[in-house]
Parts: sequence; structure tokens; C-alpha cells
Amino acid sequence: MNKAILLFTTIIFFALSNYSQTKVFDIDGNSYNIIQIGNQFWMKENLKVTHYCNNELIPNDTNSTTWPYLGTGARCYYINDSMVNSAIYGALYNWHAVNDSNKICPAGWHVPTDAEWNTMEKYLDNTVDTIAVGSTGTDIGAKLKESDTAHWTSPNAGATNSSNFTALPGGYREEMGVFGGYKDGGYFWTSTSYAIGAAWYRYLFYSVSKIGRSYLGNKRYGFSVRCICDSLAGQINESSSNNRLEIYPNPTNNNMTIEIKKFDFAIFDFKIYNILGNVVAERILSENKNEIDISYLPCGIYFLKLIVDKTVIVRKIIKE
Repeated sequence: MNKAILLFTTIIFFALSNYSQTKVFDIDGNSYNIIQIGNQFWMKENLKVTHYCNNELIPNDTNSTTWPYLGTGARCYYINDSMVNSAIYGALYNWHAVNDSNKICPAGWHVPTDAEWNTMEKYLDNTVDTIAVGSTGTDIGAKLKESDTAHWTSPNAGATNSSNFTALPGGYREEMGVFGGYKDGGYFWTSTSYAIGAAWYRYLFYSVSKIGRSYLGNKRYGFSVRCICDSLAGQINESSSNNRLEIYPNPTNNNMTIEIKKFDFAIFDFKIYNILGNVVAERILSENKNEIDISYLPCGIYFLKLIVDKTVIVRKIIKE
């Protein structure tokens, strides 16, 4: 028997896809749609949370005389108007909030590193140097920006939002507390420090289709935040060469058939995980062809894991 390990992935329990409207919730109860770019999974909206994950308040500093001297985490809203700006553009956070050990992203998520942003950019355009300082690429920014001028200043150059990232121009707050860039640019922190007073960030402008990378933003600046799924160490590679497992129909809204081929073993360990990594179904299969009822599961993305001896097969399944 061929005992080659058919390992498609380090299992991604938190992974989602564009197909699903599954959301992630922060500690305040705000929900965020999730999108897939390559093998990464990002929030589709800017973070708006007001508490760290331990439920400690992230102070809302509206005072331009105190903001410049903060050495701890804080948030604000463009021109201090949370009623207008929070729902669409989210909050602006200084880098101390990004770097706080209590964490601002939901459990299972984090503020992306400079390298993780670079991975996403290389997926969108692998022909350019995405670790250069300054604007780079031809249309990476265009692929990330919301595609109309409902929120962006015209002409919102080249914007297609083909990545579904839907970047918005929430502007920024300078180190001295002055606001700027609203509707003209989106500025996003990374979690990667460059120096004592600076950290890497990304920026997008209404007038260009490129993306910018810089470390010149003082850590006391207020920028937007997008969170990324923790499970980026794994990758899904549903290779067409794997013909040992067939799942059909997929997507399904009721029953699915699992057909196991080319194994001599009579016992198969079968589990289905939801996006939080919890087992929602498990069975010991002793037949090569099995009908599984998943009608009771909520709609969304799941991962089926089948273990036979040293062989691990992981497949994504979609419940409609």
C-alpha cells in the first residue's frame, strides 16, 4: 500500500473564504465580514473595537494636547466624531494600542505584521518589489480599494476592489493630534516596529493605484487597523492529484457523500471542524462510501479531516 502522506495543510481551523458570509465578532460584539486573499484571511472592515480582549477599555482621547504625549494605547475617531465615522471607517488607534499585550483583535486574530502585508501584496502582484519603501506596484492599491467614490475622493484612481478587501479612506491623526487625509487616504498599521519611535504601515491614496509602505509614521499617529487570522502558518492546497477522497455534493445544504478510495484500512477517523476550531461532527467510518447528514449545521465554511494510519486528508466543505 502506498503510505505517502497526503498532507494538504497544517489544518486551518479559522480559515474562511469569499463564498461565505461568516463573520468574526470582537469583544464589544461588533461583527466583521471576512475575506480570503491567497492563503490569508482578513477582516473586510476596519477595526472599531473599544476594549482590549481582556475587556480593559482602550481610552478614547479627544484632546489634542494630551494625544501627542501618550505612551500607552489609545483610540480616536476622525475629528472626534464617532457617530459619523465609527460604523464606516472604524477607529483610529495609536501603535501602542496595536502593540498592547492585551490585544485589540478578536481571539484567533491579530494585527498583521509587515511580512504578512507583504505576503498579501505579492499574491496580488508577484512581479514587483513589495518590500520597497514608498509606493510600489502598478495596481495593488487599486485591487484593495473600494471600487467607487461613495467614500473615496474622486477619481479613486484605478480602483477595482478585485481582492474584496474594500479598503476605506479613514484618514489619520498626526502625532500632534491634528486630523487629516479623510476620504483621501487609508492608513493601516502593521504590528512590526521599525525603531523606538516608528513602526511599519501601509497607505493608499485616492489619486494613485499603487500601495505605499513606510516606517515614517510616529507610533503616536492614529491609523486604521485590519486584523488577520492567526492560522497563517498553514496553507490549503487542494491538489488535483489527490484522488483518494471525494466529497459530493459540495456545497451542500443537507447530506453529503464521503467516498474513500485506494485505502486498505477498514477504519477511518473522521472529524468536521468549524471556523473556531471546534469539532462539530465526528465518526468512525468503516465503509468506503458514507452519507453524512450536516443539515443541522449553520451555513458557512467547515473543514473535514480524515485520518488513516499516517495519512491525513483535509478538505474544505461549504454548508449552504
